[in-house]
Amino acid sequence: MKKVFPIFILLLVLASCSAPEQLTVTSANKDEVISAYKFFYALPRTILKIRVVQKSTNYMPGQLAQYAQRFFNHAPESLLPKNEYSLEDVEIESFAVYDTSRVFVINNYRNLNISLTPKGFLCGVNTSKCSVPHPFVQKKELSNSEANNEIDNVLPFPLEFFQQNSDLAKAQFLAKEIYTIREDRHFLAVGESSDKLPDGNALNEMLTYLENLEKDYLKVFYGTEIVHYDTLYFYFDPQRKADEQQILFRFSPSLGVVSVRNINAYPVFIDLDLLFTPVQAIEEQAAIVRLKSEVNSGLYYCVPAVTKISIRDEEEVYLSREIPIAQLGTIANLPIDFLMNNQIIFHSDLGSIKYISPVSE
Repeated sequence: MKKVFPIFILLLVLASCSAPEQLTVTSANKDEVISAYKFFYALPRTILKIRVVQKSTNYMPGQLAQYAQRFFNHAPESLLPKNEYSLEDVEIESFAVYDTSRVFVINNYRNLNISLTPKGFLCGVNTSKCSVPHPFVQKKELSNSEANNEIDNVLPFPLEFFQQNSDLAKAQFLAKEIYTIREDRHFLAVGESSDKLPDGNALNEMLTYLENLEKDYLKVFYGTEIVHYDTLYFYFDPQRKADEQQILFRFSPSLGVVSVRNINAYPVFIDLDLLFTPVQAIEEQAAIVRLKSEVNSGLYYCVPAVTKISIRDEEEVYLSREIPIAQLGTIANLPIDFLMNNQIIFHSDLGSIKYISPVSE
């Protein structure tokens, strides 16, 4: 018996060494301790980033606007300052964030090659390749501002204009100057001037000077209009409340884009319609609850839902686009024996499978 006992102990040790613990995946909790052969990964949550370009037109009436109809037979746009707003462009793109409700811990992964993105999303199994996410929509850049009737580089006014003793006298003087400029420009253009006419670039420069001088004088009657573009961003987290409209912001032609709480502007909605939902999606919440206590021998991945996102008001649809949403889909599982024998690349921003190929011998 003295010889048998050590041999029995040796067999137990060898048996324990030849049967390593199996890979397991469980839902992580806040008290989880990081240790050897254990790491965490998360499934992504899709966030929508909406880019809205608003055009604002600021009109300032001219000093002599009340005399424009009298001397030029054409009334100015307004005798009072005003601002007008319009929505010029709406674009949307999606990006992924860490879904804190779907974080998992993998134990005993020593026999499996698993790669993650810097954000902790699944990237690949048994491969170094990774699917880099791209925005669904490329941004269309607009200039920050543009102005009609630029107010800088204004040409000097004649001294006599400022010496007039009333607005009516100033209007009469300036109107006479404008008509004189028009006549001079006409004579230069048709070659009927009594003076020796310049030619080539000199003539073009003179005509351009007279044209700009007339525009500057007319500003005193018809005012200036400055157009500016503002780019605004809104972030939207799609929830399980699909097929319901929600107010993204409010808009008014006189106020522009305002808060959803401002009832003086009409609402602009974001609609989310489910076009495709995985079969198990309706059980997702129950599945997540089960994962809290379930031990699995494979990797959890996401099968996203496909949605139609629309941004609209009561009269106009500004944007309509199909976008996959990770959190509105469901969670599926890849068993350990399948993982060991295949190369898998994931859409890291969606948590879904992009590519599967058998491991080459």
